[in-house]
Amino acid sequence: MNDQLLLGAHVSTSGGIFTAPKRGKDIGANVIQIFCASPQIWSKTKLPQEKIDLFNVERPKNGILQTVIHSQYLINLASEKPELLAKSNVSLSVDMEVCAKIGAVGVVVHVGSHMGKGWDAVKEQVVKEIAKLLSTTDDKSVFLIENAAGQKGKIGSDLREIRWMLDQLKAGKRVGWCLDSCHAFGAGYSLVPMDGEKYLFDEIAELDLKDSLKVVHVNDSRDEYLSHRDRHANLYDGMIGKETMHAFLTHKTLSGLPLILEIPGMEGTGPDKENIERLTALCHA
Repeated sequence: MNDQLLLGAHVSTSGGIFTAPKRGKDIGANVIQIFCASPQIWSKTKLPQEKIDLFNVERPKNGILQTVIHSQYLINLASEKPELLAKSNVSLSVDMEVCAKIGAVGVVVHVGSHMGKGWDAVKEQVVKEIAKLLSTTDDKSVFLIENAAGQKGKIGSDLREIRWMLDQLKAGKRVGWCLDSCHAFGAGYSLVPMDGEKYLFDEIAELDLKDSLKVVHVNDSRDEYLSHRDRHANLYDGMIGKETMHAFLTHKTLSGLPLILEIPGMEGTGPDKENIERLTALCHA
């Protein structure tokens, strides 16, 4: 790993986007991930410039080196419903605008679910929707596809799907992907070499996905390997465990990337100082 570790967590923006850097600092993070609005409510409006300006003052003041934006969970670019596609586009457009204005690494997106129709039935539409979004948003904004655990037809549980989308988009630095440890584990990618199993880092190398990997979500799993479930656990406390997580985090593929916690925290209120300390120890152990 690089000397300057980028260790962080998803933090609240309650009170305004500009409040997030201080929350990151308070738990010992130097990287933060934020929502630009409630992740489960469609109402989303353009952020006032003064709040963005305040964020750009607070971020360096609180020692935050990088910021990542996470899109709303309601997004589904594979939907058959025009209204849902339109709402998804509006929501993502706001995120991409903020991304450009605050110099964020990118907007992490769960691109959606095929709802039982299968990947082949929706893949062209998904790429078309992403391309449309890129054509109407700032060139400094970046779209990051997150891998999925495979639950309920979620797209991206197979890394070949992410490779295919990147190949079709041909958007250079404006498109990349985000690796979630819990999702990969649930989808059946072993985080350490295991006989007869797909080793995550071999797959990344084989599919040439290293250079397009921009963000890592570091989450233990409440569920067992190949569960196809997306339920995060605190570090040390889940089915992935301390030793496997250490091997995962210290792999050369992840060197220099922002490592972001999305875990419940010791009090169930979100990532906390204890888990940042555990993350730090795992990267150095």
